[in-house]
Amino acid sequence: MPWFKVDDGFWRHPKVMDLPDPAVALWAKAGSWSADQLTDGEVPKAALRLFNGKPKAADALVDAGLWTPSARGWEFHDWAEY
Repeated sequence: MPWFKVDDGFWRHPKVMDLPDPAVALWAKAGSWSADQLTDGEVPKAALRLFNGKPKAADALVDAGLWTPSARGWEFHDWAEY
């Protein structure tokens, strides 16, 4: 069973502190889903509706450097490192 680990200091990281709550929720839901689906941190655009996510929240994650745009949607920054 895969795990999606969240550092206990995530909430106070400079990339996260100014994010709106919908973006943080999207990040957590998408991370859990990506681990479960074994996507190696890739989040397709079509998956946003699964998480009740909005494009504005995804844009906030990109702007914060937590996600990187990809051909199909987005990728978690440094997924393979952690």
